[in-house]
Amino acid sequence: MKTKIYLSFFILIISVLYFTHSPEIAAAGDAFSVFSASCARCHVLRNPKKYEKAVWTFHVKRMSKRAKITASQKQTIISVWDIDGISEKVAKWNKKNK
Repeated sequence: MKTKIYLSFFILIISVLYFTHSPEIAAAGDAFSVFSASCARCHVLRNPKKYEKAVWTFHVKRMSKRAKITASQKQTIISVWDIDGISEKVAKWNKKNK
């Protein structure tokens, strides 16, 4: 009986973690959440400020096909370039999620 309770609890925790980190859920949050949930599935987060905005936009559009993100998510990720302090947020996120 105890094993079933632990197993149920474990499945619940895994489900919560999975669904709260999906791009669809993150889209309801801020732009950085969408950015990190979508892009970090495949690689470390890139610092948008290392690119001119037009170049950042080009890369996001190119990668959006591979990442299979929605048009809304793509626009949100493009907007990350305009966030104050984005360079620090990216560095902190990458350090925390190595």
